[in-house]
Amino acid sequence: MTRNECKKLDLAVVIVNWNTGQLLQQCVASIYAYAPHCSFGVWVVDNGSHDGSAEMVRANFPNVHLVVKEANLGFTKAFNDVLRHTRAEYVVSLHPDTEVMAGALQAMIDYMESHPEVATIGAKLVYPDGEWNKSWFDFPTLATELSKALLLHRLFPASQTLNRTAMTPGIASQRWAHHVLQSVGWVSSACLLLRREIIQTIGLLDEHYLVWWADVDWCYQVHKAGWCVHYLPQAKVVHYERRSFRSGAQHFDPHLAYKEKDYLPTEMTCRNIIYFFRKNYGRREAVLLRAILAVGYFTRVVACCAALALLPPRRVEARERLLNYWQGLRVALAYGG
Repeated sequence: MTRNECKKLDLAVVIVNWNTGQLLQQCVASIYAYAPHCSFGVWVVDNGSHDGSAEMVRANFPNVHLVVKEANLGFTKAFNDVLRHTRAEYVVSLHPDTEVMAGALQAMIDYMESHPEVATIGAKLVYPDGEWNKSWFDFPTLATELSKALLLHRLFPASQTLNRTAMTPGIASQRWAHHVLQSVGWVSSACLLLRREIIQTIGLLDEHYLVWWADVDWCYQVHKAGWCVHYLPQAKVVHYERRSFRSGAQHFDPHLAYKEKDYLPTEMTCRNIIYFFRKNYGRREAVLLRAILAVGYFTRVVACCAALALLPPRRVEARERLLNYWQGLRVALAYGG
């Protein structure tokens, strides 16, 4: 695409922020440092941060469209708020804990322009040390969730069948062709570009998902509507991963290494996956999923209890995990989807 052709485009870059002021500043600065050739705007929706994020944006980025919310609405509602008010031809979701690399946004726009059958594309996410941060996944099934519940994906890391939806650190880059442009199931909202036309076709993101699983569901609806989702390794984005979620953890201890890549509020993610199954696969699948999740969380609760009793050096971590898995077990047993 030539520079003149690109000027006909219109891009909206949307960042939903919660208490990640320092990373947010780095993220926004990278957008302007490696801006696409077309006309574009940056929207920052601040979800009731108390770390001075909004003030930082006002002081350092006067051209940014800043939307300040009094409370944390979650990712999905905040993102939809911008979608309702912008008519940009393309929209990019960027998490505040990302940093755009040279040419990434331009590569994504160029690809969409030359592939009209593609509604959504995801970038290649990497950790700060350069290790690949798995950027795309297959859709979950009862088989994949049973594999994760019984830790089969860790026992057999070379099996792509058992690892279709897993995010096992250190294994992903060896198993998946992360350097190959390809059609995929779903891509992470950490860096996801979508076409305005698909919004008009399938609507906004499902606001039942406060955060997490909205990108999975979105891509599922894209496929149902007959469009494609692609992974574009030429567009590279650094992902510092989950800093915003950890900033709100009541018991966060930075010395607990497992929280660096593996900590998620299980209650919310459990509710979301059950809802996804019931919405897209039906009530029977959701009921079976709840049984699988219950088995998985129960075994983890037992393992954490054993660690508390037998492994004194691991007691702080075991206690954190126990509380988290107990919440997931309660949801799996009680939630109706």
